Amino acid sequence: MKTAAKGRPSNAPLLLCKDDRPWNENSPSGDYRRGVRVVVESIGLDPDVYGLYFRHTSITRMLLKRVQTSIVAKAHDTSEQQIRKHYAASILDYTDEITRKTLPSLGPALEPAASNVVKLTKR
Repeated sequence: MKTAAKGRPSNAPLLLCKDDRPWNENSPSGDYRRGVRVVVESIGLDPDVYGLYFRHTSITRMLLKRVQTSIVAKAHDTSEQQIRKHYAASILDYTDEITRKTLPSLGPALEPAASNVVKLTKR
């Protein structure tokens, strides 16, 4: 990406069409749909099932950066309910991390209670 951005203003669009014009912001998929179909077909996948979905990537990245679901929903013109429904895994990953930080340290693990467990020695 650094190569693509080299010598261009910081506010210039990074992704451009083949003819160097910016993608259509109102319908970006129209600018790349045919090219993606060709690539997907060339690797043996069904282009009606597989393709690019930048909105999904944007939502997921925002959630993993701990942006509040209300802000993510507003930025993508959807509801918090839909964000929670479709991106629960991303939200739960974040929740697990927060929860772990609030738990007290229990110290080192105790010796195993089961008699059939053999402790390995260090070499």
